[in-house]
Amino acid sequence: MTRVIARRLWTLGCVLLTVLVLGACGEPEPVSQPESDPAEEWFDACPQPVSPVPSTASPPAPAGESEVGELPDLTLPCLGPGEDVSFGEPLGVPLLINLWASWCAPCRDELPTLARYAERTRGQVVVLGIVTQDRRESAVALARDLDVRFPAVYDEQGRFNASLGRRPLPATLFVAPSGQVLHLYNDTPLDDAGLAALSERYFGV
Repeated sequence: MTRVIARRLWTLGCVLLTVLVLGACGEPEPVSQPESDPAEEWFDACPQPVSPVPSTASPPAPAGESEVGELPDLTLPCLGPGEDVSFGEPLGVPLLINLWASWCAPCRDELPTLARYAERTRGQVVVLGIVTQDRRESAVALARDLDVRFPAVYDEQGRFNASLGRRPLPATLFVAPSGQVLHLYNDTPLDDAGLAALSERYFGV
């Protein structure tokens, strides 16, 4: 009788041990994948310098107008795919820089105009946005709402705008391939006709 009880206890112990082992060796925990960056998935790739830089790739400033100056020697992170953008290094192509933010009401009116211009002049002019003193998430949300995909860099502290004397947004710079700023537009939001006229004046495009 004692042997029977011992045998049953031993069998029960084996069953319990098997259950515990199988429980410990259950389905492996799924490996968490890093979340993708919504900004990188939305914005186009940031531009990089063309080498060598053409010496006569755009017309000089119109007669009677002098260059505004040079771009600040700053490097800002790209919101889309690609490397950071160094403004101290000329791109070698006409560059239209627009400073904007999601909290800026005039920017909301102007951004669709810039998006259409970027599509129309693709291959002739590079349009680059500078998201200025804004939250990344808010900037991406606005870009999605307005279908704005042209490249953008992120300037959380507003250092680029500080180099311009802290202009009210939006602000748009027309930059020659050599890196010289031909014109700074800082007025009412640009419409298609106004931007086309300035593009023809400063870029010949």
